[in-house]
Amino acid sequence: MNPAEERHPYDCLAYRVSEESLKAQKAVLQSVGITPNTTPFAWRTFMQVSERVQQHGEWVLAIMGFPYTAVKIGDHFDYGAYHFTTYPLKGHTYGQMGLLDETKRILFVADQLIHGVSPIVATTYPDEHLLEGLFHSLRDIKEHYSDWTLIPAHGELIHDVDRDVDRIVLSYLNKSTKALDFLRARSEACAQGALGANMNRTCGNQEDEENEDGHLPQELTVHDIARDIYQMDDHPEDEASFFTYKMLITKTFSLLEYLHDLGFARRIQRNGIYYWSAMEDEHGTE
Repeated sequence: MNPAEERHPYDCLAYRVSEESLKAQKAVLQSVGITPNTTPFAWRTFMQVSERVQQHGEWVLAIMGFPYTAVKIGDHFDYGAYHFTTYPLKGHTYGQMGLLDETKRILFVADQLIHGVSPIVATTYPDEHLLEGLFHSLRDIKEHYSDWTLIPAHGELIHDVDRDVDRIVLSYLNKSTKALDFLRARSEACAQGALGANMNRTCGNQEDEENEDGHLPQELTVHDIARDIYQMDDHPEDEASFFTYKMLITKTFSLLEYLHDLGFARRIQRNGIYYWSAMEDEHGTE
């Protein structure tokens, strides 16, 4: 495994048994707008799962001293007639790696490319550019390895690389556009002093009117946006629903980071929470 996967004490895809991890988790949850006050049920569920992990209880994403061989890009592994080189697959996670054999034209693509499934791009922290990494990686696979044997971590072999890559890219671009449209609609509604029923906070008559916690009414959290674009329920009823809830939050974070990287979205942190809003275009409109 790439040691970069452990660069933080907590990650949205993993629970580790340590006080440092628990403290980091609370900060991460707050950063996306999940707090004891705003989303009490979801917060309580996160804390219950964390407590179970800290007590060495079972949880699908718990990591209990997992042993691994540290690898870096370009490392070589020989298995009989197969000679593999590690291949970077940033996207699903920050340090995901694959293996390729140039002679036999085999590429293990891990969770980056799975037939019929859009991989979860698991952003937990800002400025790590995971969705951009996914797009770059998929473009490289499509351009250089489309006629190889591609073996994913789940499901069947990839038989139509172009189609599977295009489907994943289109899915994320569509959701990115939906997130941007929501931010722009929010800004427009605030400029006009009114919000639609699906926008959960009231705008004042002036665009620069601040809410009690200091953020502007057109600024939204990751949680706010995930709830709109994925119709997310803040009351996950079971572990499967809770897992989905986590994944929708982290996917939305990835969309917003990508929009931020492109200059379409503004990100500002206040009181440990990231707030997002649409950037004005060159004509001064949002």
